[in-house]
Order: sequence, then structure tokens, then C-alpha cells
Amino acid sequence: MILFFSLFPMLVKAYPLLGVEKDIKDFHQQKGLSAPQWIQDGPIYEIYVRAFSKEGSFKAVQDRLPYLKKLGVGTIWLMPIYPIGELGRKGPLGSPYSVRDYYRVNAEYGDEQALKNLIKAVHSAGMHIIVDMVANHTANDYSAMTDHPELFMKDEKGTFTREVADWSDVTDFDYSKPQTRNYMKAVLKYWIKEFDFDGYRCDVAGMVPLDFWQDAVSELLPIKRNLYMLAEWEDPKFHLNAFHSTYDWTMYHLLKDIYAGKKAANLALNWIEEKRNIYPQNALPLRFIENHDEQRAAHEFGRKGFKPYAAFIFSMYG
Repeated sequence: MILFFSLFPMLVKAYPLLGVEKDIKDFHQQKGLSAPQWIQDGPIYEIYVRAFSKEGSFKAVQDRLPYLKKLGVGTIWLMPIYPIGELGRKGPLGSPYSVRDYYRVNAEYGDEQALKNLIKAVHSAGMHIIVDMVANHTANDYSAMTDHPELFMKDEKGTFTREVADWSDVTDFDYSKPQTRNYMKAVLKYWIKEFDFDGYRCDVAGMVPLDFWQDAVSELLPIKRNLYMLAEWEDPKFHLNAFHSTYDWTMYHLLKDIYAGKKAANLALNWIEEKRNIYPQNALPLRFIENHDEQRAAHEFGRKGFKPYAAFIFSMYG
């Protein structure tokens, strides 16, 4: 165990944990949120509805559920299913992470009933389904901007703005305002109550105040006891009372360097133990070798070379 700790500073320096302070705190003696058993019954399968089928619809996803069930998928993660903003849109289709209205579904995928049918079919197949929640920002032409401008971040001139300048197709929320927090908590409750989603994958979760997530989850759990919360972040304290899982970006970048011959393979085993020793006891890290922000695994690790890396992440806890 001493060996693992001696290697940790080197790994953190090479692969800084997303959102973690420089002074790493040890949370291993604390218990975080206990994840529902169902999330451990099979892998998460990410779906971008537009690209998953030729039809690009909720119905087409529903039709392929037997295929996903045969693969052993336990949970489906839908990328954002909301209408996409047009003001400042990047590319002809725009980004699904530029949300124009949290209370509607993208009509290109189908209507609300088609989404409810998909969710019901997922549950009937013995699987679960979560949906992407983009709580940090909205589209520049978000539906509530005119009536509720106080919800959004503004610059010194009073113009809507954002923290990341390159994200020119979005405007950030202002979480210093109680109205913003209440608004987003209502959104989170809506999709659980009205559509029966099983949880959320929360985009750039660390750019939203942690105390908001803690407060929101405390109000969501009474609505759905077996709720699952996944944060696109890598900070161990997010596991204490807000999220069940965070991304293991460190492992992903380490595996890429191992494949490239830049790092020794045993460092992957060292990192598993290091992570276990600084994260809360109930933490359930999300392991992956591809996602929508990265190239496909076959591109990064080779069409044959990705298989041992896939086998490796399937063999560890998380």
C-alpha cells in the first residue's frame, strides 16, 4: 500500500483529476451515497438518438432493445433529448448540449408519448434508463430567457454570457440566484415524475455548485428511492451526498498512454488502488475507453487492440 501512495503524486501530476483541488483530500474513511443495485447489474450503453439508427428516433431505439439486452446492457444513457438552440448554433444540426427548452423533447426524435413508450419498454426488458441533464448552461435562445432573464449569467454590460468563451452556442445559468436553483430543481423533478427516468448523467457537473447538487438530490431521492446520479467530473467529494459515480478520466488517459508505450501497464493497477484509497467507500467510478467527447475505442486503441482494454475495465470494480 505504501508503494501505491508513493506513485500517486506522479500520476496526479501527469493526469490531473478533473475538478480536484491540488491538495488531495482522503475521503476513504467516509461513506458516500450507496448506489442502487441495478446500476451494477450491467454496463451503461450511451445512445445519441440521432446517430443510433437510420431513423434517428425514440421508436428506432425501442425496436433495438432486444439487441441491447442480448449484449448484456444494464442501463441505457440517452444523450440530451431536448430541442436544440438555433442562435449561435454550431454546424447545421447544432449540439444537443445547447438546450432550447428543458420541458420539451426534440421533435426530430419523436413526441413525448414515443419517449414514454421507450422508457416503459426499457423497464419491461429489465433494464434501466438515464438521461443527460445539462444544468450549467442553456441555448442562447432558451425558451425562458425573455420572461426570466434573472436566471442567467451576464457580463458587466448586462449581456448574457458564459464562462467558457468557445462555447459560443450557450449561455450559463447564474447559480448565485435562488430563483435559478429552484428552477433547475423543478426541471430535475419533472423528468423523474412525468417520464420515470431512473437518473441523470450530469454534464460538466463540477461547473455547477456542489451544494446545488446536494440539495437537489436530497429532494429527488424521496421521489425515486433507487435514483442513480452520474457526474461528468472526477472529484471524490462529489460522492459524499450528491453523486454515486464520477468519470475516471485518469484511467482513460493512462490507458491511452499505456497503449502508446509511454507508460508501464502496471500503473493502471496502481491507479485502481490509489483511487480506492482516496474516494469514499461507496464510490462507483465510471470506467470507459470511449465516450462522445473522445474518439471511438477502435481509433484510439486499434480495431483489435481495444479488446484487452475493454476486458480490463470490465474486470475492475465500477
